[in-house]
Amino acid sequence: MLDSVWLLFAFPALGALIILFAGRWMSQKVVGWVASAAVLGAFLVAAGLYLSLVGLPAEERSVTVTWWDWMTIGSFHVPAAVLIDPLSTVMALVVTGVGFLIHVYSIGYMDHEKRYQRYFFYLNFFILAMLVLVMSNNFLGMFVGWEGV
Repeated sequence: MLDSVWLLFAFPALGALIILFAGRWMSQKVVGWVASAAVLGAFLVAAGLYLSLVGLPAEERSVTVTWWDWMTIGSFHVPAAVLIDPLSTVMALVVTGVGFLIHVYSIGYMDHEKRYQRYFFYLNFFILAMLVLVMSNNFLGMFVGWEGV
């Protein structure tokens, strides 16, 4: 399950992109449910990450997954990486769990508002930025997530 941590970010990103590019041709209810399903998918991945950590011994419950180096200057390098530990996975569960409830509530609450699709695009992007903020293992990644929020 730890190898599929990229899905935690892919679900809200994909939901935001679908709404951004295809939201005009969808009904408002479909837009709301696509956005909600994307966040629910991220919640399920976060739950799987948490459950896979619980089964490990205490000294192995902190795992860093590195994808690439953002910058390298001499011996200094900043990786694009996430830290998977009990705190970050609980925070990811809070972000995606509460975010899913907000999405579902917003389907009815925002029903008569203009720019319904834009609202759900921003909401999915917000969830993505919060996940980058709480899962990053360095200050540059945290800063990118913070600026996205």
